[in-house]
Amino acid sequence: MLLGGRRFVTGGPPVSTAVAAAVGGAWAVSLVLAGWLLHWAVPLVVLLGVAALLGPAATREFGRRRRLAEVSRGTPASADAAWREVLAECADRGLDIPSTETLRQARDTITDRLALDDEGRRHLSTIVQVVERSWYSPTGAAGAGPSAGAGLPGGTEPNLAEAVEGLRAAMDRHSPLPWRGQLVPRSLLSR
Repeated sequence: MLLGGRRFVTGGPPVSTAVAAAVGGAWAVSLVLAGWLLHWAVPLVVLLGVAALLGPAATREFGRRRRLAEVSRGTPASADAAWREVLAECADRGLDIPSTETLRQARDTITDRLALDDEGRRHLSTIVQVVERSWYSPTGAAGAGPSAGAGLPGGTEPNLAEAVEGLRAAMDRHSPLPWRGQLVPRSLLSR
């Protein structure tokens, strides 16, 4: 047979209706199986996407809660945990404190760059004093409990946990995190 200048061979064995039905049935079964495979894959892909989107924020929140719990316990490691949380909060806001800066230099940098108000400065100074005492005093961090600070000028006993929470609140007031900073905290990237 000649069609449009091309030759087609016709006349092979006729395809029986049973074979055609079997091929059609195989296609139908394969479509059903593909649908079955995809019915759980779509929610799985959505779940993985949500986990990838919220994972960094959840990781940062877990680290924050762990450090704040350590601060509240009043153990010798409380002052270190408080300072690590301050550094993480600064990193989340794009302020990386070099490890070569002293505590007081870091305090001044944080105060200036984040434009803290008087309350935030007071909380940051309390944290710096408690951390300095835990790092440099002969008694070390033995007295760095939740109400650490006995022996500070004026005989006051500031609460380290309150100081950390107050500083975080002041940072949120004066240098709030954008939504991208909340989803992907910079402190996780600077480790």
